[in-house]
Amino acid sequence: MKSVHEIAQEVFDTYGVRVITDQERSGLPIACRPADERTCLTYLQQVLTRELSIYSPQVIRKSKLNEIILCQKLASEGQRRGGLTCAAFLGSLGLPFIRNKIYLNIKVGGGWQYMRAAFHHELFHMIDYFDDINGYYDQRWKSLNRPGFVYHKDRIDEQRAKPQRGFISEYAMDAVIEDKAEVYSYLLIDHRGTEKLVREDRILARKVVRMKELLHSFSSEFNEDFWSKRDAASISYAKSIVKKRS
Repeated sequence: MKSVHEIAQEVFDTYGVRVITDQERSGLPIACRPADERTCLTYLQQVLTRELSIYSPQVIRKSKLNEIILCQKLASEGQRRGGLTCAAFLGSLGLPFIRNKIYLNIKVGGGWQYMRAAFHHELFHMIDYFDDINGYYDQRWKSLNRPGFVYHKDRIDEQRAKPQRGFISEYAMDAVIEDKAEVYSYLLIDHRGTEKLVREDRILARKVVRMKELLHSFSSEFNEDFWSKRDAASISYAKSIVKKRS
């Protein structure tokens, strides 16, 4: 059986991404602790290497991702997180003191399905940032929502909207960047289930079409063949967040 170090080296050799397992940070804005070696090994074998294999090395390199940090007790501004993306334009220059990082809380719970989705969610944040900085504000994406909808983080008050059509998850209602990353992650792990949902949700259908346009613009590898493979590999994950009327 390969060790954590051996698998991490293979990831670096293939994708140019370093896997960090011993990082410990305290205080603000980010806090985390190292996960134990056994948990790291299982995660590398069952999640990370499998999910990375979906992509070519060219796509990962184009995302500008430098490091993946496997950890536990991840928090940002005092709030527990399942994942976190830290991207900066200077990080794309290969400077040793500024790295583009994805933190993954591999002991957060939620099962393997959630962990798979969390990786793709954070990776999309990286793609979104470097593809076009406007992607983080994306007025065109916002215009796909029903008139009058305001993302939770854009609201002046702290009132949260009720779950509604047009969103793949409740977390997607927090901010435009989370909405996009959630649509992406669901398409990656449950393409078939997501496509089933859009047949009854015109807003979500428009978002899926737009997401595929954005991805194909980022890389031609996100083509029909790519999505056919994702459809064939779908697992049961996507479900409506809107309660059906009795």
